[in-house]
Order: sequence, then structure tokens, then C-alpha cells
Amino acid sequence: MKEVYERFTISLPKDLYNDFEHFRESLGMSRSDAIRKAMQSYMVREVAETDVEGDIVGCITYILKHEHFDKISEDETGPKYASIVQSDFIKSNDIQHLFQEIIISTMHIHLEDDNCILIIAVKG
Repeated sequence: MKEVYERFTISLPKDLYNDFEHFRESLGMSRSDAIRKAMQSYMVREVAETDVEGDIVGCITYILKHEHFDKISEDETGPKYASIVQSDFIKSNDIQHLFQEIIISTMHIHLEDDNCILIIAVKG
């Protein structure tokens, strides 16, 4: 059975039209196919968001540069380091404590010498 199509006209701001044309051309899509996919994606997302009940679980992921602190002295209790009061680690802990009702877990992974990835699991 052949699918029946309806034609309609839309009006767009010039900038949005130009952005859309550039985008769909970069994907090699016809205007009609791009509009159909955009409409379908929008409708699916809206239905999914309005049908949600209860808590939602997700994660916040970000890459950060962390600071290295030089050892400034050593005694019988072990090495002493420069103050880390302003480090990303302390800021991250503060955020976790401020939002402990929704932050359920975190993971800190060292990617490179001074780049880390922090993954925060959230629920609410």
C-alpha cells in the first residue's frame, strides 16, 4: 500500500532556515526527509518526557584539569603538601555535599597527567 503524503507550508526566520539548509545538506538529506525526521524526533522526545513518573536516574560527566601540589616538607608523620583548599577536588566535594539528596555516587578517573574525568550519578 502506497503511503499518502500531505503538503504544508511553514515560515521560518531567515537564520533558522539557513542553518537548517546547511545542516540537512551536510547530511545529504532532502528537505522533506529532514523535516519528517525532526518532527518524529521531537514528538518521541516530548512523549517520553511527559510520560515519566517517579525518579529519573542519570549521570553528569565532565573533564577537568586538576592541580598538582609540590611536596614542601617531610617529617616522621609523612610528607606535607601545599594547601589544597582551592583545588577542584575540594570544590567537587562541596558540590556533592550540597546536593547529597540527588547525588548518589561519583567516580574520579585519571585520564592523563593533569586531566581527569568525573562521573556523577544522580537520582531525583
